[in-house]
Amino acid sequence: MLRQDIVARPRRVVLFTLASAAGAALMLASEDALFRRLIPWLLLFVTLLFASGPALNRWLARREVVAGAGAATMSEGDVALYGGYFGAGLGV
Repeated sequence: MLRQDIVARPRRVVLFTLASAAGAALMLASEDALFRRLIPWLLLFVTLLFASGPALNRWLARREVVAGAGAATMSEGDVALYGGYFGAGLGV
């Protein structure tokens, strides 16, 4: 987010901060064995998402699909939750 986005949408910043904190809380609450079992699946998920991103964008553009503000905020909230829990691949 850019600084002007943060100033213009403080509720979204709070929402994403809370989602990220919830992910971190889940990480702390989960047992080591569970986390070790989830790592390959989390890495697979982020890899598939990254690899399919351009094709997904082209598909959505061809169909002129426009996500509503609620869907976009929910998707970004999911990413914040994932980032708080695991974080791998978010910088890509």
